[in-house]
Amino acid sequence: MSQSSKKGSKRAKAENGDAKVVEVDDKTKADDTSADDEAKGSKRATKAAARNGKGKGKGKKGSNKSDDESKKGSQKGSGKGSKKGSKKAAKEPSTPTRRSGRNAGEEAPTLALQDKPKPVRKSKAKSKAKAKKDDKEDAKEEASDVDTKEDGEAKKDDAAPAKKAKAKSKSKAKSKAKAKSKKGSKKGSKKASKKDDEKEEKVDRDAERQEEMANFPTIELEHYLSGDDKKSKAQAKKDCKEIAKLLHQYGFLIVKDPRVTMSHNDTFIDTLENYYGQSDDKKAPDIRKELHYQVGITPEKVEKARNHCSKVEKLDSDEKPLTLCPPEVDKKLRFFWRIGKIPEKTEFKQLNADPVLPADFPEWPKVMNTWGELILQTVNTVAEMAAEGFGLPKESFTEKMNEAPHLLAPTGSDFNKYGDYGNILASYHYDLNFLTIHGRSRFPGLFIWTRDGKKLMVKVPPGCLLLQAGKQFEWLTGGHVLAGFHEVVVVKETQAAIAKAREEKKSLWRVSSTLFGHIASDQILEPLGKFAKGKNKAETAEIATKYPPTKAGNQVQLELNAIKLGQVAAGDSDELVAAM
Repeated sequence: MSQSSKKGSKRAKAENGDAKVVEVDDKTKADDTSADDEAKGSKRATKAAARNGKGKGKGKKGSNKSDDESKKGSQKGSGKGSKKGSKKAAKEPSTPTRRSGRNAGEEAPTLALQDKPKPVRKSKAKSKAKAKKDDKEDAKEEASDVDTKEDGEAKKDDAAPAKKAKAKSKSKAKSKAKAKSKKGSKKGSKKASKKDDEKEEKVDRDAERQEEMANFPTIELEHYLSGDDKKSKAQAKKDCKEIAKLLHQYGFLIVKDPRVTMSHNDTFIDTLENYYGQSDDKKAPDIRKELHYQVGITPEKVEKARNHCSKVEKLDSDEKPLTLCPPEVDKKLRFFWRIGKIPEKTEFKQLNADPVLPADFPEWPKVMNTWGELILQTVNTVAEMAAEGFGLPKESFTEKMNEAPHLLAPTGSDFNKYGDYGNILASYHYDLNFLTIHGRSRFPGLFIWTRDGKKLMVKVPPGCLLLQAGKQFEWLTGGHVLAGFHEVVVVKETQAAIAKAREEKKSLWRVSSTLFGHIASDQILEPLGKFAKGKNKAETAEIATKYPPTKAGNQVQLELNAIKLGQVAAGDSDELVAAM
């Protein structure tokens, strides 16, 4: 071989060796990078475990385990992996390898074991130094974890009493809430029990009242009217006392008069249903406002009851009327038709005016007079019997009723407009006259109050008549008989009757076949006989103050003014106004 060939061969070998050293160095660097990445990953895992506090002892154990794995990985990558790579390269010198970045077809140079380069050992030493550094950092982190754990335990120890106190407070609050709930439950139970008791009491009271009305006596006038024999006279005497007793205790009574039949009542109601069923334009000519509506028709929402709110307040809740306080105007019409002889001379001509005759009702006078005269007879008979029952001469009341302005006064309420439950057709009031009498209505809803404030729903038996004491009766008896309070309202029983009438295609007008029996306008109202005296001087003085001698005409005009139907007459005394 020539000298130049030897030199070329040596140069080629040197270049080959340099190339192989570079290759091994690149591989070592890759292994070092892999070890660094693994160590960093381990370190991050340890820190995350410490932050999340996954177990008091587990964090430390996990950190140590991660560190061991990191060391093993580091040693494996820098030591064993490097040796294996060198041996493999030595064993397969002739095998061509494809390297990244080489052109296709180029051969990768081989590395002999005896030519192992020094930079590999340097890389191994560097790897060990890095592992030591990582160990130191892990030790620091472990110490930090121990401090954190100790601080946590110290804080836990400090927080223990506060936690106990909080738990105690919570327990106490829970107990209180439980006790309160128990107390509230008991209170609610008591309240519910009280409501149930009140309900039962109300049902019992209603049942008692129904029974009371069912057993309410009906006075047969036949014995008094035909009392020729001893037996009838004895019974008539008992009936007189019973009437006096009922008027004092209840303010009303139910009688059966053989002179009055149901057919009379039906004829009268039929006629009034037809009259009220006309349009308002047809009824308008029958209004006499200038005569305080004391004849002809009073339109609906004109008459207004007096304010009796102070009296209502004293009633028990179950006894109170449905009427509002103060009362509203009544939802009823009324027609006044004069019954009886008109006086030739009187101070009160407006109270004794000629009757109004509606057009298109030629039968009107006969129907009105027949019914009016029949029931006025009943009023006179009861007035005589009451006087005898009170121990007064039997003509004590009737002689004051001659030529009085007795008024047939049927009311009309339209259930096409006012058929809803609770509608007030006639507000809570008393009547201003002497005695009021009614035939049986086709629609229930009349409620009456007794002397002791008990509320009763009146049920008039077929063929019977209802009588109520008015203000003039109270005046003449010095308060022994009180004017009876009453109202007419729509209740369940009324609605049932409305439904039946609608089904049978009958009139939905509620008509009352009412007559107001009066004391003559020029007669003096004052307590009669024994009623002028009380039990003592003070009571006698009170009676005289409350019921001073007053002409009946003045008393009526004051009452009409109070219910918005008239003007106060001149000459009325302040005492009379106060008494009303």
